[in-house]
Amino acid sequence: MPLTPEQQAAAWAPGSVAVTAGAGTGKTHLLAERYLFHLTGQGHSPLAVVAVTFTEKAAAELRQRIRQQVYERLPGRPDCLMELETAQISTLHALAARICRDHPEQADVPPDFAILADTLSGLWLDRHVERVVGNLAAQYCDRISYGQLRPALQALLRDPYTAQQALAVSPTTWPAQIAAIQQQALAEFLTDPAWRAACALLQGVEGQAEDRLELSRREALEAIAALETGRPAAPALTTLARLKTLGGWAKNWPVGQIGPVRDALNDLRDAARNAQKMGLVALEMGPWDEVLIGMLPALKDAFQDAITALQHLKSEARVLDYADLELGALRALAHPEVQAYYHERWRAYLVDEFQDTNPAQAELLAQLVGPAVLTIVGDEKQSIYSFRRADVTVFLRYRETIADQGGQICPLQTSFRTHRPLVQVINQVFAPVLGNLHQDLLAHRTEAPEEGPHLQVFTLQGEHLEKKIRQRQEAQFVAQRFKAMLDQGCAVHPKGSARRPVQPGDMAILSRTWDGLEVYGEALEALGIPVVLGGGTDLLSTRPAQDAWALLRWLLDPTDTLALVAVLRSPWLAVSDRVLFSFAQTLPKGADWWTHLRDTDLPELRPAQVFLADLAAGRYGSVPSQLLQAADLQRGYTAVLANLPDGERRLADWQGFLTLLRTLEVQSPDPFTVGRQVQQLIRSRQEVGRPVLVGQDAVSLMTIHSAKGLEWPVVAVVDLNRPLPPNFSPLLMDSHLGVGLRLGDDQGETQRPAVYTLLDQQQQQRQRAEACRVFYVALTRVRDHLLLTANDAKGGGLDLLMPGLKAAHIPIQPIPPSPDLALDIALPPLPPEPPACLVGPVGPGLLELPATALTAYLKCPRQFKYQYLDGLHLDPPHPDPLAQSVVSPEGDLRPAGSAFGTLVHRILEHDLQEEAAIAALAPDKPEWAAEALKLANHFRQDEHTQSLWNQRQAQEAPIAGEFEGLWLHGSIDLLGPDFVLDFKTDQRIHPQEHRLQLWAYAHLSHRPAAHLAYLKRQHLHTFTAADLETFRDEAATLIHRMHRGELDPTPNSEHCPHCTYREICPAAAQG
Repeated sequence: MPLTPEQQAAAWAPGSVAVTAGAGTGKTHLLAERYLFHLTGQGHSPLAVVAVTFTEKAAAELRQRIRQQVYERLPGRPDCLMELETAQISTLHALAARICRDHPEQADVPPDFAILADTLSGLWLDRHVERVVGNLAAQYCDRISYGQLRPALQALLRDPYTAQQALAVSPTTWPAQIAAIQQQALAEFLTDPAWRAACALLQGVEGQAEDRLELSRREALEAIAALETGRPAAPALTTLARLKTLGGWAKNWPVGQIGPVRDALNDLRDAARNAQKMGLVALEMGPWDEVLIGMLPALKDAFQDAITALQHLKSEARVLDYADLELGALRALAHPEVQAYYHERWRAYLVDEFQDTNPAQAELLAQLVGPAVLTIVGDEKQSIYSFRRADVTVFLRYRETIADQGGQICPLQTSFRTHRPLVQVINQVFAPVLGNLHQDLLAHRTEAPEEGPHLQVFTLQGEHLEKKIRQRQEAQFVAQRFKAMLDQGCAVHPKGSARRPVQPGDMAILSRTWDGLEVYGEALEALGIPVVLGGGTDLLSTRPAQDAWALLRWLLDPTDTLALVAVLRSPWLAVSDRVLFSFAQTLPKGADWWTHLRDTDLPELRPAQVFLADLAAGRYGSVPSQLLQAADLQRGYTAVLANLPDGERRLADWQGFLTLLRTLEVQSPDPFTVGRQVQQLIRSRQEVGRPVLVGQDAVSLMTIHSAKGLEWPVVAVVDLNRPLPPNFSPLLMDSHLGVGLRLGDDQGETQRPAVYTLLDQQQQQRQRAEACRVFYVALTRVRDHLLLTANDAKGGGLDLLMPGLKAAHIPIQPIPPSPDLALDIALPPLPPEPPACLVGPVGPGLLELPATALTAYLKCPRQFKYQYLDGLHLDPPHPDPLAQSVVSPEGDLRPAGSAFGTLVHRILEHDLQEEAAIAALAPDKPEWAAEALKLANHFRQDEHTQSLWNQRQAQEAPIAGEFEGLWLHGSIDLLGPDFVLDFKTDQRIHPQEHRLQLWAYAHLSHRPAAHLAYLKRQHLHTFTAADLETFRDEAATLIHRMHRGELDPTPNSEHCPHCTYREICPAAAQG
């Protein structure tokens, strides 16, 4: 797609650029073009260009876009493609990690550190902070109590960069800052139009002196005068907040005036109460500020001691979290020689999603960029990650700096997502909501697929109903709207497709939180509409995770009766409550369930006896994730999940729990250590994300944050009235204001120093502004039709959007209470019974396999089953040093030297000749370059193989085709006019192991001969046409056995000792 003029201006700018990219304006396309400009227009190598973004997924997408551009536009530059594979295209944290690894001494980090991901970081911190704080408590208990120290340190340690800056702020600056804020708040309070109107009305009318309402009017005027003349605000606000507006006689007032007077007094009273609640109008320092000032030196010292202690523990464990990476990189860049090294190495920087940058990352980039060309791409309207310390002001400051230094400011306003009528409405809504941040979008698509209205708003009436009932009614209303759109064939224009009727996969329901989204899914499923829950933060509360955890708990402690009962009742064994009750009746006094279960003769419990005994026997030789996989293979747990409602979501949660275990196993493979860590996660209620799931043709249910970067033709933003979360933090901090603590007096009452009140109001203002940006992100996910719903007439996001909805003249339509909507959501109907029962064995239902799978089946059908049918990838317990195997990205088993083999393949594929270019492909193994080039040159120049090389027609040629009902596919290393050739870098010569793979290549490419070139041994083996014909019959027989499901193991002493699946294969002991 060609660049628009505004994209071209940014992509081809010779100097630094700040790009404000609105939603759907093609910023990824722009970044790829900008990267290409640095290569072609400025002559940089990819190794001199840094491109960073904020997620690994986004970094991978950006690398792929750039790779595609280089491949298509620079066909004569294979060096660029090779260097691109090792170029710094990554997340910001990966960039910081590289700096720490390059300069560990200057960064003051262990040279061989491992990185703690978010979940592990929180787990590690929770586990060690308690001990660190306990050691510090005695030292500081005379100045700050343990109950205040522990939560304060936990809050400070979550953002050590800001904490250091905030603790450095002197309390002597507080009086001036607080006075300035108080005066500003008072001025805004007194100039509010509603306040001024109420004051004017009260000053212009008077009642009889003895009338109660006249007494209140006079009290109000005295308080107003006190506020306006600069007297203390607190007493005046108290007077106004206590105004009595009942009573009064109409005859004591001019005709028609008593009502307006009462309304004006009520307005003043409400305004005063709100001002008291916010605390800024009467803000002043008091005795609790002095208490806080007395605590701060101790808190500052304790924080530094805690940082030192935790850094020592991390150094011993050789681990760093993301904040450590940022601080370590900053320490390294504080050394002039390190800065000079990177200023010389990297000449251009591209930073995507810059609005999500935090202050530490901003300082890191400032130190790193130096004289290089900087391109930042972001949108302050989409800054929604303050909970990850993102600061929207960073983007604004950088943009101003680039402009001041002569760079270009390039706005991208043309949306390639939403059609013009809907874009215009969204612009009208957010102009008053976002204020100065707002930037109008323009639409690339001029026509809507259907007539409007394209944005509709519905709110539920009936405030007396419980929240749960109201949300259920809202959910069923949304489901009925979606059902009507599907039934009527509502027209949409999906991305990359022509106009067509809407499908479930074109629709999404978005909410601020995961909480309650299941209700909307249930309502849709009850109407027969498929749904997929995109993710969540409560993985450990899902049923698959709980089932898996119950089994692990029992394996770690067979006396855990509760865990054992949970396993028996779960899909692992599906023992009925009736059987469990009968079993419990026979339990001897004092006996535990497992001991009794092993001895029981109840036939219904025999499968449980065998399964649990087998699993328990192997629990000390396997890590937890392998135990669960072995249990699944034995009991078919995942097969049960797949056939339950929402099976895809359940399977994703199962895989998510296994991934969590594997992450924990990296730190320690010991099952008991992993078990304690999982237990700690559960007890501390840490959020563990559920895997993101995107349905093929189902309505997506997601939070707004999860939906960022995605789009759908139809979007419903629901539960708009959900209130913003309150602040319960005992400590608040700001790099300019300092640190505020919420304190408690001797009676247990909460006391708020003035600086804490100020920080709290500042946080609420930021939260409110970010909530507006969150809804901007939500409403700009849509392409064609937008639906906004709330289960109340006011509150939360509905109040935030109301000024915009009024400005756009969008009517708020009621969802009338309905008895039908109040009913419980019905479950979807059960599927019909099959017309016939299967009474014989069923094969695996193979449709497609790589050609290399034939080799695996030939070696051992059980290994084939584990690898290709079960998708089970394990590490070999006793690797063969000559033939160690790993799993390739394609699912094949390859030698552990496959990295070296891949290097040789790429030299031959691209016909590389220069050792320097080859070394760039394996920067961590420079010694490989000469050896790999030597092997490749021998093949290209040897008298026995040079003719084959010269006859090459294609390399890495993809092939595919059907044989005996099975679709085979693969990639041929070298394709000649009458032969196929496969390169091997194995030490051993064993061509018969690969005979069926080479037959498949020859058969599918219609070549009469096949060669195996063993490069390390300089040996060429040839399979003739007669050989291949024999192999054809063997392959047909083998594939028929596959179709029949013949998967019994073939143990032997050659393969079994080194088999990847030895630990879980029952036949391994026979080999």
